[in-house]
Amino acid sequence: MAYQNINQYNFRRWGLKPANEITDICLASDEKDYDQEVVFSPLLIGELDGNRMPFKFNFNSSGTTLCTTSACTFDYDTIVSENYWNPTDTDPNFCPIITDLCDVGLTGIDNGLVKRMSGETIQINTGLYTTQSDKFSRYKYDRRMKMHPITGFTTSQNRLWNDNSYSYDLSYNNAGGDIGYVARLDGGFFQGFYKVAGYDYQIFPERPNLGWSAEFMLRYRWTGDTSVGLNSRYPNNKGTFFYMGARAENKFYHYPDGSPKQDSGYTRVTSGLTCMETCACSLLGSNPHDCLEVYQQSGGTSYNCSCGCPCSCEVSAQYPETDPLYDGVSNALSLRLSGDTGSPKLCVKTYRITGGCETTGTCLTGVTYTTGTSVTEWCSTRGIFDDCSGTTYSNVEHWVQIDAVFRRNEWFDACDLNNKGGLGLIVKEIYTATTANNSISLIEPPITHEEKYDPATTEVVTFNDNWTAEEKYRLGTMKFYVNGKLFMVAENFEEIIPRLLDTPKEKQIGVGYNISLGGGTQGLHDNLTFSGGCPPTINDIVYQQDPECLTTHDLDNTIYSGLTTHIKLEEYFGGSMIGDISAFRMYTEPLNASQIKHNFNLLKLKYNLLNPDCKDCRIVIPVNDLYYIEIPEGNLTYEFIPDNDLTYSFIPDNNLSYIFIPDNDLYYLSIPSNDLYYELINETPTPTPTNTNTPTPTNTETPTNTPTPTNTQTITPTNTMTPTNTMTPTNTMTPTNTMTPTNTPTNTQTITPTNTVTPTNTPTQTNTETPTPTPTPTPTQTETPTNTPTPTNTETPTNTETPTNTPTPTNTETPTNTPTNTPTNTQTPTNTETPTNTPTPTPTVTPTEPYFLLFEDSSIATAENNNNIEIDVI
Repeated sequence: MAYQNINQYNFRRWGLKPANEITDICLASDEKDYDQEVVFSPLLIGELDGNRMPFKFNFNSSGTTLCTTSACTFDYDTIVSENYWNPTDTDPNFCPIITDLCDVGLTGIDNGLVKRMSGETIQINTGLYTTQSDKFSRYKYDRRMKMHPITGFTTSQNRLWNDNSYSYDLSYNNAGGDIGYVARLDGGFFQGFYKVAGYDYQIFPERPNLGWSAEFMLRYRWTGDTSVGLNSRYPNNKGTFFYMGARAENKFYHYPDGSPKQDSGYTRVTSGLTCMETCACSLLGSNPHDCLEVYQQSGGTSYNCSCGCPCSCEVSAQYPETDPLYDGVSNALSLRLSGDTGSPKLCVKTYRITGGCETTGTCLTGVTYTTGTSVTEWCSTRGIFDDCSGTTYSNVEHWVQIDAVFRRNEWFDACDLNNKGGLGLIVKEIYTATTANNSISLIEPPITHEEKYDPATTEVVTFNDNWTAEEKYRLGTMKFYVNGKLFMVAENFEEIIPRLLDTPKEKQIGVGYNISLGGGTQGLHDNLTFSGGCPPTINDIVYQQDPECLTTHDLDNTIYSGLTTHIKLEEYFGGSMIGDISAFRMYTEPLNASQIKHNFNLLKLKYNLLNPDCKDCRIVIPVNDLYYIEIPEGNLTYEFIPDNDLTYSFIPDNNLSYIFIPDNDLYYLSIPSNDLYYELINETPTPTPTNTNTPTPTNTETPTNTPTPTNTQTITPTNTMTPTNTMTPTNTMTPTNTMTPTNTPTNTQTITPTNTVTPTNTPTQTNTETPTPTPTPTPTQTETPTNTPTPTNTETPTNTETPTNTPTPTNTETPTNTPTNTPTNTQTPTNTETPTNTPTPTPTVTPTEPYFLLFEDSSIATAENNNNIEIDVI
């Protein structure tokens, strides 16, 4: 028997009673398989579990970046995850392996990881660095994901297309409140790698068992100049805030000399670079002096020692050029916010390979695998803040929680991850001796007699029909949540499995298995290579751009127009989000709706997120964005507030203030007792403070011979507008469709309905000649009976339900039930200069649809329509 019935509990305190029926709710007492983390945890999902959340970045934390607490130099301007992936649950510093990668400059110069092509080295560590300088160094990488701000070292002298797309600005700003420091992006973004192909370094699964999730805390900016950096060249990619895959194609895919097949009239600018070699010389066959050429050679020669000693048998091999098409296709995914409005759409884009087998020959003599490519982008049909359509909510930048969740249709483990639709279908590991046409060296003595024989290997990528045939094993669902609520679903979404490039490992360090935060990828936009021949020293290096590493779109704007390439990643994913990023988290599992909602419930107050289940489209002033004006006593002040300013004004006692607020402004005002206040909301300030015929209370026509006791107990409800000591942004005086807050304290007996709607765009008292509050019949010398109402021509009932945040103090000085001690024969002036036709927004919206009443015992607490319930303890 369950003892958790709400209505039938022995000592019930609350009840749920529908308007037209009686319902009881029972909570099972023997439930065990519920998600206790969602119900009870005060932390984010998986916050302390690096195997579930290996990427955890918080820009207000010294564990993520040093740039907010100290000088941010090139060597230490990285961001580092506060969690790390440890699937074997072993001590990471037990026998760690540290490897130096001296060829990182070959590709690291293109995205600003290092400054030079030669003479640069980074370390990869299977353990954890213990000092802060090592942890944040851009030259040292451990189990924690590390990203750096991208940049390029191209200058105006070595750019083939010299436009405005080379700006990658970003900074760190304090957003105030609990949010603290955030990364402010103005064309720049962060980039990093989680696996290095061919080396012992991997900090995120190549392919998760079921899927993955990524969570972002963003504040999108659409005003001002947003076409900066890559957005200038690729405006259709503007708003990209996440990218996963290969950050660029192989820049050394072609021969250094000769001419490309598609343009025999072009002689390559790299013709003098036939002597470039990697610094990590590897064994090709049995000759230890053979090193790997940086640019692919058209042919090579190795030696076969089976002919005798010394090795004298030359073996020649022909090396075909690779195609960069296969480096980027099915190796790229991006997320972006689309639109130059305050309510952008949400989009996801993929670049995939398509193809199949076709027969060739008149007698079906052969089968050829033909390939094609497809760029697909899914965008939502509505903006992320369209729930507040028709209000001024989207006129101001707001924080938003965006969760992207991919869930595969099938769960895989171990070898199935590699074979069922995985990279095992297209990636093969072969010996480098095989590529040199010297396979016999792998089996001949004396090498085979050595105990520790580990021939050099490399991986090659070859697409085939199996990849297309097993697409079903990569299909799943991509879901997007905005502020904890499901927003968009892409069915039959093909999984993107990041992989290496089709080139030896020394020439792709940090290029494959990449993640970008705040942008997409610049690809080879900033590619650099040597010019002329091979310099004898590093100081003699002069750089140039290789035209064959630019997109066809780029080349069409240069002297190389007519030359075409298969460089696509820059063109399809080159762009960035203009705005702020506060946090980024990535999971090795697909989160469900309750887990995402749990995170939202923990973050909504910190970021003042719009709650899609209880929409409040009032504009709230962020913390530390207030401009403070103090007006001394006895002054008459005229204040003009330009568009989009946030202002806090404090007016001491006995002041008369005139404030003009243009459209779309946020304004907070605190007025102590006995103050007069006039507010005009319009587009153009027509009145001036010096010429206004504003009568003050001392000008009221009152017989001067009427003595007034000094102990008059007049109740002055002037504080019904805003509590004088309240500096919360919930009382923002914006005449929009703002719902009146129910917890605003007043000093009157006015009943404030929770569903009162403030009139939209109705400037109060704009047609009156005086800013005196509407019912101003308060001559202090008047003998007024205790229950005497206000003058008969005033349209203000004594218990008018005035919205508490309406800046018109229509009920402020109503002398209802005000005991006075003045003589009874005093004549009350009837010609008080008070407009009698001032409309008071007293009508309220009464819910007509069925609603719930939430009650305690027999007393009704509150009621609200639209199936929303608010609890107000009585």
